[in-house]
Amino acid sequence: MRPVETIAIGAKHGLEEIRRAVEARLRADLKELADTVEIVEVARGSWRFLGLRLPFSGPGAEGRPEAAKAARRSVADAVGDVIFRRWEPRLIRRLLRLYEADLTPAERRRAYRRARGRLVERDLARGPGISRAAGVKARLEEYLAGSNHLIVDGFLTFRLKDYLAELEEAVDEAVDELLLEREYEEFVELLRHFVETRPPKVDFVHVTRLPDGRFRLLDDRGRPLAPGFLVGLEGARGSDVAGEDVLVSALVLLAPRSLRLHRLAELPELADALDAIRRVFGTRLGECAGCPLCAEVAAPAPLRREPGR
Repeated sequence: MRPVETIAIGAKHGLEEIRRAVEARLRADLKELADTVEIVEVARGSWRFLGLRLPFSGPGAEGRPEAAKAARRSVADAVGDVIFRRWEPRLIRRLLRLYEADLTPAERRRAYRRARGRLVERDLARGPGISRAAGVKARLEEYLAGSNHLIVDGFLTFRLKDYLAELEEAVDEAVDELLLEREYEEFVELLRHFVETRPPKVDFVHVTRLPDGRFRLLDDRGRPLAPGFLVGLEGARGSDVAGEDVLVSALVLLAPRSLRLHRLAELPELADALDAIRRVFGTRLGECAGCPLCAEVAAPAPLRREPGR
């Protein structure tokens, strides 16, 4: 009688996916020897088991001496593919259900896409051969090299803790990002409401950036605003303000009927502040890409010569 090895694979759900993956992988890797592998399914309560009989193992068996090892590697690859391609999306969605009280259904869908994107980015950063999928398959191959029984649910829980932790970290980061965005949206909406409902302090404001990084606020004739408009605003001195946050606060405080930004869109570091200003002021806002005022205010001051030089 030919020696026979048996591998038993158990799972509460998704066993049919595993069976299809195992059969396809065996046919691809073992060619004609795959037809000699017997596969049966057995149910035990809520669990289902897949039994694989490998009749080509042992020194006296027909076929290649390494066929049983190759079959185990094929099974590991197949189960790893199912975990990575089929089960991982479900695991991520299960983690997101923990945030049902914090996120709307639409936000959970966005968080899912972001979490998957973060995982892909991390795989690309690690390089080929050390991706999450490669790591899962390596663990499975190592385990099946010394065991004939694999409970997929238990293997995930106890042998792939670092893999599950990476999924959880990606989900947490995606959710935190969405919650911060929601807070930002609410903050911008509050500012927009404030600007729209309060009487304007000035009719028109020009905003330019000085060579030293400060912002200068000018009236409709291109003259610095009177100092009294920004009294009490921390970071403001006369008609000049220091920092993007102070600029946004100053403009909201003034609530002008019209506002023009001069060449600020050319500065990448101002992207967040400009986004807030555009959303708060809407149609009140105009943006200038270059005019005499831009050149006049942004030009460095001429050097003063001392007497006798």
